Amino acid sequence: MIQAAYVTAPRGGRFLFLFAAALLMATQAGATETIWQKGNDFVRIEKADGGTAPSSLPKLSADAVRAVLASVQVSGDSDNGPLFDSDQLSAIAAPIARALAQLSPGQDVTFAVHAQAGILDYIGPPRATAGRIFLDGDSVGLIIGMVHGTFLTSTFAADPARIRTGSRISAQETEHRIVPGGAVTLAVAGRGDWAKISSYAWTGTLGMPMVQAPAAPVAAALPAPASAEVPAPAVPAATLAAPAPQDPNQIEQRFAALKRLLDSHMISQDEYDHAKADLLKAMATLPGH
Repeated sequence: MIQAAYVTAPRGGRFLFLFAAALLMATQAGATETIWQKGNDFVRIEKADGGTAPSSLPKLSADAVRAVLASVQVSGDSDNGPLFDSDQLSAIAAPIARALAQLSPGQDVTFAVHAQAGILDYIGPPRATAGRIFLDGDSVGLIIGMVHGTFLTSTFAADPARIRTGSRISAQETEHRIVPGGAVTLAVAGRGDWAKISSYAWTGTLGMPMVQAPAAPVAAALPAPASAEVPAPAVPAATLAAPAPQDPNQIEQRFAALKRLLDSHMISQDEYDHAKADLLKAMATLPGH
């Protein structure tokens, strides 16, 4: 239609028409498209508020987006932990994946999801975690605008227009900061609201192929190690069964000999006990006992 108007319109009209068409296209490129909304929660495609980097990433599945978001930890003046809880992830992972698949150069995905961490979130003012997410080279970029923040007017009424989705131009105004670690790094030095999340978050391999460790070789059968206890030669039964001496000195010598035999494992504990019992009986029959 634009081409037909270009051919048939007079020179001045042709210029005005092309200007209007270009303006319309620019307006559409900067328009907000809502991908998902539920109450004050939303996922939208919006014009990026700064330069964007070309991306080599394929389309991310909902599970991959969930892994990306789940990898982000934040620290604050009063609490530390994951940026999103499981309910929040379940709500926004799939619509964010759909929005990322539709992104054009110069666009971001913005989001907001309410927080209900305790009973006060049900009876108190609404709170939300909000930010923007986009593809950044071989990583996913994430800027947080508010973490469990309220969006109230001066009359204490909820005002969705006060939900902050963050900006490339200026840092967030919140007590929370992104904690780098694992797949998460800070995209800009000194800005705790802007992270780059590598493919490690959703592949678990830091972008490198998993190398399977070679199976350990089966050890050849080796002879059992020699026991630390040297087996003792058999002690003739007659030696243990010899009549108990009647001389006290001989009885003491027999005790010492039995103990040496036991300690050197030349006789068993049972054999030692039997012989010891016989010696004790003999000692009991000695005069003076």
